[in-house]
Amino acid sequence: MSIFKKRKKLWISLILVVLVLVSAAAYYSKNRKKLTEVQVDKVRRQQLISEVNATGKIEPKKDVDISASIPGKIVKLAVEEGDRVSQGDFLLQIDPAPYEATVANSKAALSGARSDLESARASLKQTEQTYRRKEKMWEERSGLISQDEYERSKTDYDVQQTRVNAAQHQIEQAIANLARAQDDLNKTRVTAPMSGIVVRRAVEEGEVAVIGTMNNPGTVLLTIADLSVMEAELEVDETDIGSIELGQKATVLVDAFPGKKFSGEVTEIGNSPIVKGTGTNQEATDFKVTITLKYPDVTLRPGLTADGEIVTAVRDSCLTVPIQALVIRDMSKGDKAKHLPKEEREKEGVFAMVGGKAVFKPVKTGAMGEMDIEVMEGLKVNEEIVTGTYQTLRELKDGDGIKIQKEEDKKDMKKP
Repeated sequence: MSIFKKRKKLWISLILVVLVLVSAAAYYSKNRKKLTEVQVDKVRRQQLISEVNATGKIEPKKDVDISASIPGKIVKLAVEEGDRVSQGDFLLQIDPAPYEATVANSKAALSGARSDLESARASLKQTEQTYRRKEKMWEERSGLISQDEYERSKTDYDVQQTRVNAAQHQIEQAIANLARAQDDLNKTRVTAPMSGIVVRRAVEEGEVAVIGTMNNPGTVLLTIADLSVMEAELEVDETDIGSIELGQKATVLVDAFPGKKFSGEVTEIGNSPIVKGTGTNQEATDFKVTITLKYPDVTLRPGLTADGEIVTAVRDSCLTVPIQALVIRDMSKGDKAKHLPKEEREKEGVFAMVGGKAVFKPVKTGAMGEMDIEVMEGLKVNEEIVTGTYQTLRELKDGDGIKIQKEEDKKDMKKP
């Protein structure tokens, strides 16, 4: 009987041990399933360069569109596209015949006005002599002249003075008309207003040049540009314009010259926005930023497409984390906190890996590089932080159990 009891106790003990082991295994397996697989990296100290990228066009710093100041037929063109010209060089001739005729008419009108003045002056002289003589007789009260006759002579004298003044004004008007006609004639000969290269010839001989009006632009005859100083006019998004400053260094890539880089600096920042796609879902606001190239290539041409990289900040040695590690978390607790402003409730930070758990740490960030961002407060060098995946970071909570994702798991995730 004693032997049976001993065996019974032994079996009970074995069953209890098995139950404990099974329970422990089940608990361990259950907790193990709760661990979230994550990708991790370390906080590094390195150089960080922050850049703003934008696209635009290559344009000369100085160019002039030459339009017609007077209408007329173009009878001679002296330049071709690509010709180099100096200031004052002859470019084209507008038919001068009608303007020469106007000058001749103005000269004849001036001569006629001068003749009228001489005639008026002679009449004035004669009238004045008669008036002075009758005036003396009237003052002497000799009875040789009546009051009506005296007043008539005075009126004749005043009228002749008015004629002389009118003739003088006619001469001034004729001189002004002649000057204007001569100016129009001079404008038929178009010369270069600056030294440079003819980058556009928009007309041919025989075409009629039309001057501009309030609603209609005039004919652009030629465009001359100074290609010794070239610029890249970039359109920078409104979210980046705040970090752009005058004098910042930049690198410009031109599609027409692959692999070649042009250095420059920011020389102008536009104040007026460039709005695109107004009234659509694709509406965007950009600002023009001008990069002056230091050593422009002689083969650069206006209108070429360019990509610019503007260096907005350089940190020679700073703490950095991958940009994808940053998350935003609502740190408010309690009903009162829900009414706080969004910027007070939400904090930017990263998840650090501490003892197999994800610990949220708020951080203060600075300059942003291509792949990394500067951390100014909140972390120390070589701390392990969670960097992915994106879906994991969205769902990860402070205090969650985590484990490092295996390399083979990462490869499987990359496969289509």
